[in-house]
Amino acid sequence: MTSEAYVDEVFGPAGPFAAEFPGYQPRAGQIDFARAVARAIEERKVLLAEAGTGTGKSFGYLVPAIKSVVEHGGKVVVVTANIALQEQVVRKDLPTLRKLLGLPFKFSLAKGFSNYLCREVCDQAQVDADSGESLPVTEEQKLLEKVLAWRADTKTGDLSDFEQELPYNVRRLVVVPSEECSGKKCGYFQNGCFPRAARKSYGTADVIVTNYHLYFLDLEMKRGGARGVLPEHRIVVFDEAHELAEIARSYLGVKVSFFGVRAAAEDLDAAGKRAERFKIPRGIDKELRRDLESEARAFFDDAASLRRSDAYRARLDRSGMIDPARLVARLTKAATVYEAEASKEGLEGVTREWLRHRADLCVKYAGVLVGAAKLEREDDPEDAHIFYIDDDGKKVAVVREPLSPAKLLRASLWESEDPPHALVLASATLTSGSGADRFAYAAREVGVRDRLECVADSPFDFSRCAFVVPRGLPEPNDRSWAGVVGEVLVNTVRAAEGRTLGVFTSRRVLDLAHRRLVEEGLPYTVLKQGDAPRSVLIKRFKEDEQSVLLGTESFRAGVDVPGEALTAVLLDRIPFDHFEDPVLDAVKMRDRDWFRNYYLPKALVAFKQGFGRLVRSLGDRGAVVCCDRRIYSKPYGRAFLRALPDAVRRSERFEDAVAAVSQAVRQGAA
Repeated sequence: MTSEAYVDEVFGPAGPFAAEFPGYQPRAGQIDFARAVARAIEERKVLLAEAGTGTGKSFGYLVPAIKSVVEHGGKVVVVTANIALQEQVVRKDLPTLRKLLGLPFKFSLAKGFSNYLCREVCDQAQVDADSGESLPVTEEQKLLEKVLAWRADTKTGDLSDFEQELPYNVRRLVVVPSEECSGKKCGYFQNGCFPRAARKSYGTADVIVTNYHLYFLDLEMKRGGARGVLPEHRIVVFDEAHELAEIARSYLGVKVSFFGVRAAAEDLDAAGKRAERFKIPRGIDKELRRDLESEARAFFDDAASLRRSDAYRARLDRSGMIDPARLVARLTKAATVYEAEASKEGLEGVTREWLRHRADLCVKYAGVLVGAAKLEREDDPEDAHIFYIDDDGKKVAVVREPLSPAKLLRASLWESEDPPHALVLASATLTSGSGADRFAYAAREVGVRDRLECVADSPFDFSRCAFVVPRGLPEPNDRSWAGVVGEVLVNTVRAAEGRTLGVFTSRRVLDLAHRRLVEEGLPYTVLKQGDAPRSVLIKRFKEDEQSVLLGTESFRAGVDVPGEALTAVLLDRIPFDHFEDPVLDAVKMRDRDWFRNYYLPKALVAFKQGFGRLVRSLGDRGAVVCCDRRIYSKPYGRAFLRALPDAVRRSERFEDAVAAVSQAVRQGAA
């Protein structure tokens, strides 16, 4: 039986899904997508696929991939953008398929070291707790005691299985980053190491589910000649592939902050628990450590001042904007001192390795700062880097990132000497247009040239949904616009009787709209980004069906709330990147057609993500209200209207939004 015929059988009216689930109906989009995946595997191709909301994307790529590895050997790696999706695939989708397909396959979840308890550091935390040297906050003390007690019961040490999410102050006492693992020096190395046991399970699994960061780490290690984290594999599926380029750009970047420099320097005057574990000599060069920290503090204070000044716009765009010479000199000296210390006789291997790691870190930081000061231009855009000053309100950092990850991804994946047999890039929002160029932006961003393409339509009935841009609104550059957004939010929440998700492109507009909604005194719980962790807010929003959830860009995706709890979505404006975005600023300088090639398609993908929050199941209905008149007043606005599902009712009358959400509320009440 061919792979495509197998797909038709599994998802068909007489297949295992139909037999298991009463009322099952085959989804044409899911079958089209699964057949495209099967074809990519057979032809050893790259597939770009947009599988609309409700298609059943996970089953669509898993069925043909599992069939292939069971019949022909090898492994499939599924790469996802968030832990929630990883755990859905591992805890729900794969067990279901193992039951239904009757195929003998194994699966495993691959996470980074810091997702697992480290028995060695837990032992130290227990000693400190017993001696009274633990945390100063009582609640954190109690939570640490729970974790240490749980250590005796857990078989995996996976912190996702613990009863609650750990705050940083507790988590840091029970986990260890991979670069700080003691390795063979640890007493649990041969027996009892949770991360090591997890990695052993990858070797026996046919399907491995992991995250982008770990997958890129594996690529980096193998390109450098090391063994890598993941076993060799024949098929890769990148889920949520619309995030691939941005995640790759961030992963390949280097961030240099005062805290990073201080951490790199602290072993010059080794003290504390890490020094004890690695047997680092004390007092290597105390004076150099003090000088290094002093220069770092002065440099990053100057960088913060530059970041706030009129001389800085979006990035470091001309040489000499920063002067890191004194800090670079001390980082270079620190690297030399670490190397000299590592070359001494009589050191344990783990000590020598750690000292050389610190030397390499100092060299890397110095290189970034020198590059940020000189800003030498590369002729090929795919070789170009951008440098900017990042200030998140807690720390200031100088960042180097590739302008495009396309060249590296081509060399490592799509066109490497020994690529996986098939690479599938799938998302509910991967296209940014129509016709032959619909995948052009996505392909260009990640460097895919020779490829297959597939668009699988959603099975949902969008005729029950309205998209409304109320007539008479000012445009976002008008001073009155932000206040009007608050009024529209109030009216939307009133019509939907709560049940509203508001997504904002600006924290300032979010705060103004939130204030206006609270002032109105409507009898609905209002949840705002920052009041609690994102996962907690979404959980509360689901549980309280008349609540309102307000957030910025991170809430544009990943908010999956089917049913009556979400009837209205408010989008404040078209999600264009801000002109202060360093990548956009660099693209504008290099590409005369930056608006069409980058700015507009990126906004279209984000816009589709926001609209997609409304309909998450077959029975969902309601309205998306957008407060950006440019959708109708500007020529490019038509592209956003075309990006909506064909059946969606488009309107400029707010009354149509009220009617749509009111009908949804009545349906829920019935």
